[in-house]
Parts: sequence; structure tokens; C-alpha cells
Amino acid sequence: MLEPHSLIDFEEPSIELRDWAAFVLFVPQLERPSLHIVGSNQATGRRRISSPVVAVHISKQLVVTHSRLYKLVGEPGPIDTAVAALKGLTTAWRAHLLGDMSRTLFDPERFLSTHIALAPKYLH
Repeated sequence: MLEPHSLIDFEEPSIELRDWAAFVLFVPQLERPSLHIVGSNQATGRRRISSPVVAVHISKQLVVTHSRLYKLVGEPGPIDTAVAALKGLTTAWRAHLLGDMSRTLFDPERFLSTHIALAPKYLH
């Protein structure tokens, strides 16, 4: 199996996100719940929605997906803005929003106590 960093998109390998949020979604094509990050690209201001998260680096506020590395800038943003960004995805992918994990993403003990099945690899 390939490691997540070996699949990083070198066109845009890392993105800084502000006003970010972390959500658990159920996407039928993935056949199980998954953790995704939503936020505004610091460089362009455009909203982004990540593919499923595979690793979280706590001290550096980094999130790794199979294709990118996201640096989460500052605290989570307004939840209503993030939910609005998800609306298109939930419609297109027929995804269901299961929970907001923004306040527990960098607290593995709290995150794992509620979503052990989604456990990304935690790095310190």
C-alpha cells in the first residue's frame, strides 16, 4: 500500500486553509464515514473541500489526504460558512453530514472517543 505522502499532487502539493472546519461525512461511493476538511485557500480565497483525511499532525496543524497536505491556519471558522460550502458536495455526491469535528480534530483523545472508526493517523 502506498503511503499518503507518495500520492501528493505535485501541481498543488500543499494548501493553507483559513476559516476551516472538519466534518464527518458519509459518502455512499466510499461506503463508510470519512473525515473531510473545508476551508478557504489562503492564497486564492476559494473554498476547498478535501478528500478523506488519512493523517493529522497535531503540533503543526497539518492534515494529510491521499493527494494533498493542508496547513490549517488559526482556529476553525464560522460553522455556517463551512456548511454552506458543503451543500454542493452533499448534493453532488449524495453525501450526508454526520458531525462537526472542528473543535476536537487536534485533540486525539476527544476525537477518538466519539469517532474511533474514523481514526486518522495522529502525529505529534
